[in-house]
Amino acid sequence: MHAADPEQAVIALSEAQKRAGEQRIAAERLLERARLLEERLSAEAEQARAASEYAQFRALTAAAAAAEAAEHDAAQRVEACASAVRERTEIRERAERAERAAREEAGAAEAVLRERRAARERLQAEARASQVQAPAFSGEPPSLEAIDLLRELETETGFNSEAARRLAERRAADDARRTSR
Repeated sequence: MHAADPEQAVIALSEAQKRAGEQRIAAERLLERARLLEERLSAEAEQARAASEYAQFRALTAAAAAAEAAEHDAAQRVEACASAVRERTEIRERAERAERAAREEAGAAEAVLRERRAARERLQAEARASQVQAPAFSGEPPSLEAIDLLRELETETGFNSEAARRLAERRAADDARRTSR
């Protein structure tokens, strides 16, 4: 390298200082733009975060409202089912009571049937025994004239004694039976 002229060195140094000043100013402007851009990005990031949080809030609020509506629907279904169960239980209990009553009534009817059957069988046996003992009857059936005559007599004489009347009716009935044999 050769020795440079001191004037040229001063010019070169001045130009270098000038370029360095311009580069510094350009760097400061670039830094300022970067700082402004960073602030803007920071503000936009803050807005985006706030918007995201608000969107999440709205989504959660909507989900909570939907969950509340679903819970309400489920509660209504539970109440409807409980009501249906109560109704079916009442119907079943009424049916069970009716069945018990019908069974009791059937049992009572069977008891009456047994009693009546026994009474019929007893009367049939008595009738057969009576038929064996009774002589054959080929005449006319007995008349109840004797009872009618007693009633007329009672009316004419004013005979009011209950025992006497029963006695007279009994005698007339005995006579009618004797006549029928």
